[in-house]
Amino acid sequence: MKRKLAAAIILALAATASPALEREALKEYILPALDRQPPQELVELGRMLYFDRRLSGDGTMNCATCHLPQEGFSDGRDVSAAYPTNAHFRNTPTVVNAALRPLLTWDGRAGNVEDQAMGVIKNPFEMNINLDLLEEKLRSVPEYRDGFKAALGSEVTRKAIVRAIGAFERTIIAGPSPFDLYAKGDDKALGESEIRGMELFFGKANCLICHDGPNFGASRIESLGLPPNPKVITDSRRAVSLRYVARINGESMGLGEEDDWGLAFLTGDIRDKGRFLSPTLRQLARTAPYGHDGRFETLREIIDLIDAGGGTMPGKSHKLKPLGLTGEEKKDLESFLLSLTGADPVVEPKVPALR
Repeated sequence: MKRKLAAAIILALAATASPALEREALKEYILPALDRQPPQELVELGRMLYFDRRLSGDGTMNCATCHLPQEGFSDGRDVSAAYPTNAHFRNTPTVVNAALRPLLTWDGRAGNVEDQAMGVIKNPFEMNINLDLLEEKLRSVPEYRDGFKAALGSEVTRKAIVRAIGAFERTIIAGPSPFDLYAKGDDKALGESEIRGMELFFGKANCLICHDGPNFGASRIESLGLPPNPKVITDSRRAVSLRYVARINGESMGLGEEDDWGLAFLTGDIRDKGRFLSPTLRQLARTAPYGHDGRFETLREIIDLIDAGGGTMPGKSHKLKPLGLTGEEKKDLESFLLSLTGADPVVEPKVPALR
């Protein structure tokens, strides 16, 4: 079905005398609305929790430590912040539109915002808090104790905590992007370069093979054939975190062998080494640097890599082939990718006072 739709778009784009068909095909890629809005009482609880540093073991971190509203709900770093004295090894994905994406983490382990939140809260090199201790901390706060009874009719439990955070994050949806407006019929929403880039995206560049659907990605796990990140070699704390992740997944990683195995950490299959989520292409104008380990400072670096057919490491996706894009085509493609960015929602922090 998706292949037929992509073919229809390519034909429509080529048929300049049939703009209605072009728009009709593109409508399949408009960012949808949530099927169901979460209860407002639960959203407000989630808003407090999102900004509350009680959620970390030492009280120094909250969700907004890595997912800052002023940074496109990412953080502008190559890799995420980590619990004090530790270091992370993966880039922070944006929370914007997370509720609409089928996969949320670089290795595909989290399929919804609640699972993602729970994983981070209890991870020892992320927020690092014992869940029993967290429940007791929040039970001592009247706003949470009373709020959960009102919103869910329940006590403060770990399940209720991530349910509330998930409810709040489900409201963090971008406004319509220039592409969305164009697909809805606004001829002026995209410029000439962006339209040429759109034709390349659906045509010669064949980006849809990895970045399909209204999220323009976040549904497939592939390998770009990238070598290990050299920063791991120079930062022993990143190496420690990698060895820890290998260990808790039943794998052995020796000193000096540190590399992010991606999906293989979960499956144990050597063929999955180096495979990571093909991320959403929405909000790219707000979420640099790029890639699972933030090694790409600009979109042009990634476009150059894909144009060359990816990297040279074993296990690279068979979908990657040299494209032969010209310099102007690369500029046009980048212009289109940036047109997939909509306005971030405005979020005001609200946290119960420490007592």
